Amino acid sequence: MLLAQLCVALCVAEQRSIVLDESSLRNVDSSAEIGVDPSRNRCARLKIHFQRMTRAEVEALQIKFRSNTALIKQVVEDEAESTLILEMTAKTNTRFYVVHPELGESNEININLEPDREYTLTAELNQRYTIVVESDVVGAVVVLDGVQRGEIAENKLLYITDVTAGKHYLELEYRGHREGGAIVVHTKSLHFKKEFELQRYHHYKVGDYYSDGNKEGVVFWVTDNGLHGLIVSMTQSPYPLQWARTEKLQKRWFNLKSEKGAENTSIAMSQAEDRDNLEAFKWCTDMGEDWFLPSWQQLKILLADDVVRKAVNSTLQSRGADMLYDRGEKLRYWTSVEYGTKSEKEYAQSIYMGDCTVRFVHKRMRCFVRAVAEF
Repeated sequence: MLLAQLCVALCVAEQRSIVLDESSLRNVDSSAEIGVDPSRNRCARLKIHFQRMTRAEVEALQIKFRSNTALIKQVVEDEAESTLILEMTAKTNTRFYVVHPELGESNEININLEPDREYTLTAELNQRYTIVVESDVVGAVVVLDGVQRGEIAENKLLYITDVTAGKHYLELEYRGHREGGAIVVHTKSLHFKKEFELQRYHHYKVGDYYSDGNKEGVVFWVTDNGLHGLIVSMTQSPYPLQWARTEKLQKRWFNLKSEKGAENTSIAMSQAEDRDNLEAFKWCTDMGEDWFLPSWQQLKILLADDVVRKAVNSTLQSRGADMLYDRGEKLRYWTSVEYGTKSEKEYAQSIYMGDCTVRFVHKRMRCFVRAVAEF
């Protein structure tokens, strides 16, 4: 079963900022020795724990003071979450902010620091992203971190805005079935792909356009509540074709009598020494390995039922494809079924559009051809 491919592109939004959470300031017990600044003023130590930022990004930060404060030490501690360690003049009303050359500035904070004390502070990258979700399954609901963010539109896209950096869980839901996986949103991952098996859950109805990336057509018969069925090709033979072009093949008895056109087509193409001269069959199989010349039973479902034919034609017309001939036209479509007895081996069955009945026609005669495939 083919997979419905989902592509995710990340577009960086205009707002770029780093948030220093002033309310998170905490004094912690520490026995570590803290130095003095160049003016011999006692210092304090501040550990800032950054979330959603890499070690390299934290190392690139610059500290900007708006108070008369000296910075005597700036190092990054290698932990699961990168921690910036600062030692600075201990004083009240210490005002500062941080700047990254690519990510921009943080907010300014004002904190009180006492000599020889160690403090902790939390911060995070508040940069927002727009995720562009692309999927072949139109109408699939996109869920990010358990929250529905919209549906895949006709252009196969959905834009999710205001996404923070970090790990997220992205899912696609279609008709009660959900598939998904973890994604990491970050400046280093601007484009990636994931594949979810949603195509197998697509419930089709008669008249639906079908495409799995390998074949396309219009649904004219369904089973298993629309999970499987038959599609007719978007095109038909541009002119009538012979069932078989050579006298040798016209007189050959293939014993093709299955209600499944795929079975008849396989038998005919495997038994013929010169399969190119099985013109009606070859036109179908040239479209791909899934395509076959339908049986009369399959073709009659498509052509004899006015409701089915009109639903299929409506979709074909909307997509600029070859429409089926309507009832009353004085022409025929070939089927893959022979007459039924070896004594009449030169004849095969066709559908006459005049009254949509099955007619027996000599294999050298010319009829239109429409290919069918299963899904």
